[in-house]
Order: sequence, then C-alpha cells, then structure tokens
Amino acid sequence: MAYNPSPKSKAILDQAWDWIQSVEYQVTVRWVFYRLLQDGIYSEKKGYRHLLSLTSKARKGFYADWRPWTLADDTRAPVLVQRQGFYGLHLRGHGFQDEDDWLARIKEEINCPLDRWASQPIYSEIWFEAAAMQGQFLHYANENMPLLAFRGDISIPEKWRSAERLAERYQDLGAPIHIYYFGDYDPKGLLIPASAWRDILAWTIVILNSKGLTKLEALESLNFHR
Repeated sequence: MAYNPSPKSKAILDQAWDWIQSVEYQVTVRWVFYRLLQDGIYSEKKGYRHLLSLTSKARKGFYADWRPWTLADDTRAPVLVQRQGFYGLHLRGHGFQDEDDWLARIKEEINCPLDRWASQPIYSEIWFEAAAMQGQFLHYANENMPLLAFRGDISIPEKWRSAERLAERYQDLGAPIHIYYFGDYDPKGLLIPASAWRDILAWTIVILNSKGLTKLEALESLNFHR
C-alpha cells in the first residue's frame, strides 16, 4: 500500500501538510483545498477532486506523516454531545444544578453494562450501504449487534476506526470476526464493499501484527460476507 507521489504531487501534499499543521484542530480536505486555491496551487474549484485523490492515496499509503485519521470527514453531525471524564456524555453547556443534584442523578443513572459478546463463539457486525436501511436493522437485528452505515463510499477515517475496532474486539474476545454486508447487487454496489474491506482488512492486520498476531492468523480470523 506504499505510495510514492510524483515530484509535482509531493509539492502539493507538502503544502497541504503545512496548512494542516498550521491549526490546532482537525480540518477537512475541502478546508485544505481552499487554502491551496488561495495559494495558487489550484486555479479552479474543480481541482478539489484532484486533491481529494492525492490525499486519499497519501493517507491510505501512510505517505510521510500522512495517516488515515489525518483529515476529518467532510460530513459531520452537529456537535451537541461531548464526553467529559468518568461520567460520560453531556450536552454542551448543560450540567447539574448543584452538587446535591449531581449525587441524586448518579444514584439513579449508575449501571453496569456487560460485554454480551464475551461468551459467544464469534463476533459479528452488520454493515450496509444506505443510511436509510438503518431503521430496519435497528428493528430486526439483535440489540447487541453493532451496525455501520456506509452512506455510499465510506470515508477513510471511518475505515480506520473500523480497523481499530475489529482489532480491539479480536484482542479482547479471541473469537473469529464475521462481517455481514448488505447493499445493491450491481457493479457499483459490489465495488463499494470490496474497496472498503480491502483497506479495513489490511489495516486490521497491521494493527494485529503489532500486537503479536501473524498475518495468517489474522486472515483466518477475519471474514466478510456479502
């Protein structure tokens, strides 16, 4: 998966990297593109697709300091919920009325969720192409079954998070992993999961290799069903 860009592409990636490092927050490809547009690297907005291709290759191929998580997704949900400390999620700007209110809520809300997969012979997830399918899987699938909507072509950061999650689940459970994918049965519908699984499988193997698992053991433990 190594990526060796041409001198021209390398210059663009280096300039893009400088912009990414110039701020303290994670930026999107589109954010970087508009900076390069101002710099004169690109002269037209249609150059965005060229930069998207370059940065995708750089992130997938771990070129220089580029990684799958280097850039944020272009589509993001509103930031309404935030994690803070041991007590989990809270609405931004909201909180407890006072210490007594906090103690009363803790008594009411404390729970002990157990890993329902710990005693199972395999670990499974359901992945699907269209976000509109989520409702049916929430209704029919077991409530402990993880669900992942691709929403078309899944993003690079989400593929990396999936690889990390699968590697962590295998390490914790030591059980074979089975992914069940649902999507359109046409050329594009078959290409989407094949492309995504190629990256996710490769990255999961890399992570597991770093933890002492051989490539063959990892391959035998990861199963993809369409």
